[in-house]
Amino acid sequence: MSNLNQDLFSPSLQTRLQATLDLPRDIKLAETSWPAGCRGASNAFLVLIGPSYGQASPGESQPDPSQPRPRNSPTWVGNTLFDSKGDKLFPDNHEREGRWCRLMESALPEAQKHDAVRRLTALWNLHWSYASKEKSLSVFDLVQGAHDIFPLISGTKPRIIIALSEIVAQILASFIVARGYKHRALSNATNCKIPPLTTKFPDVPHETLVLKSPSHPSRRTLSDIQFNQLRDLALTYQ
Repeated sequence: MSNLNQDLFSPSLQTRLQATLDLPRDIKLAETSWPAGCRGASNAFLVLIGPSYGQASPGESQPDPSQPRPRNSPTWVGNTLFDSKGDKLFPDNHEREGRWCRLMESALPEAQKHDAVRRLTALWNLHWSYASKEKSLSVFDLVQGAHDIFPLISGTKPRIIIALSEIVAQILASFIVARGYKHRALSNATNCKIPPLTTKFPDVPHETLVLKSPSHPSRRTLSDIQFNQLRDLALTYQ
């Protein structure tokens, strides 16, 4: 791997961000196709993992569960979660937008927040259906979805993974233990039912911090205490 490619997947947020910003926008390195329900940068420093899409927008239909999970359009280094202008994550919901950005900013405190949030983040969903309530999805389907997205970790090489719900955090922790990945539990500074841990994923040269968000950003915003707890935890691993 060249020095440029190493920097694009660096465990240092500043190094990974600068290498990404220095890359011309028309060069699509590490181009790949992810399963439906997953989008963002193929070298994301921060990956958020949720159970599924939220409520469907007008005109959107549920996928056919009897069919294989489709693949998304290609993604690449620095590809943004936001719209084509890089400005909006949820153009029709300003408050929801603010809650999601606040969560991402809590885990990216040392870099330029605007650039890091827009160029080094990804959102993966265990299931690709539209469901506003996690309980409407079977645990079996969510576990199957984890089999789809776990291989993405080796290519993306994130430094931080945030599970957006308790069941997602439980599934991630179960996969890490069942596959025998070296890991260690951390002090539960965020007071979540699933304590944070660090682990060493295959083909990832650095440790990855895995934790659960205190709340799902589509439902409520982080309190100042929660924001500071996540920030302090994230800083330890940058």
